[in-house]
Amino acid sequence: MRQEGSVVWADRFELPKDTRAQRALLFYVMKSLQWSLVLSEGQRMMSRPIAELSAFQMAIRALTLLLRCDVTLTAELAELVERAYQSDQESVFVLYVRSLIRFFLYQENWTRDSREEMEEIASAAGYVAIQLRSNPLGVWLSMLTRTFTPGQLDEAKALTAEYTGEDGVFPAIAISPSIHALRAVQALLSENNKVALEEIQQFRALRASQPLAVLSEPFSIFVLEVSGNAEEARQAGAAFVSLYPRSVAGVLYYLAALAAQDMGEETERVKRHLLRLAPDITIEGVLSRHEYLPASMQAWLRDKLERVNIPKG
Repeated sequence: MRQEGSVVWADRFELPKDTRAQRALLFYVMKSLQWSLVLSEGQRMMSRPIAELSAFQMAIRALTLLLRCDVTLTAELAELVERAYQSDQESVFVLYVRSLIRFFLYQENWTRDSREEMEEIASAAGYVAIQLRSNPLGVWLSMLTRTFTPGQLDEAKALTAEYTGEDGVFPAIAISPSIHALRAVQALLSENNKVALEEIQQFRALRASQPLAVLSEPFSIFVLEVSGNAEEARQAGAAFVSLYPRSVAGVLYYLAALAAQDMGEETERVKRHLLRLAPDITIEGVLSRHEYLPASMQAWLRDKLERVNIPKG
């Protein structure tokens, strides 16, 4: 509750008897309260001039903007987080938000091909994880960036097992929807479609409990489609794009799901929308951001984009 009396977060729980369940509940309460405070502060920062904001406040504002999944905010996001970084290069929170934003902006920028940039983002995320060793969100960011960096999947999977397994450093984090999404992607990249589908369905069942989970929703559309659940992928894509119509990744994966089912008129409508959002998009540019995929999945994605006549580049 704020000093003036407004409620920021409230809930009630039955305390379980099992110790592991108690730890999981404590993790849930901690993360729910943490995200409620972050989003509440982020909204307050929106109305204030940037010149009046501290580095921490600029990072909070940038994180709030990132969760809108809006490609038209890209320039503002990049500028805001860099201003925060230049203002305070020692703040671990600023470093965390900067790494998070750089990763997701990189994933949606298909006009440049620079594997070195992704490797540098993963390295920076690893540094943040060390600084945030008591906070599982730092480890999650490191696991995430390594998963999407070509050649680092085995390291990412080992890190995931070390920290989220039953005897891991942060076993309670395993209930986080973002961890289920991450495990789903790792299973998909290991060509274990059964586990990928199980994990992504867990993610979709839990995603409403964590604001950060919205960033993983586009990937969930792709996982559903490639792991063999085409109709659910189409439905998930339609639902996500209706809520976040300016998410380039969401629109792209929805378009791929439509192309796989030959949906005709809807496919053409979504394609036109994608080209409005990303007029410079090309197949080669998209694939340059998907080098982490096995060759068979890259070929699948290429085929779907060729079907809808995305420029080859």
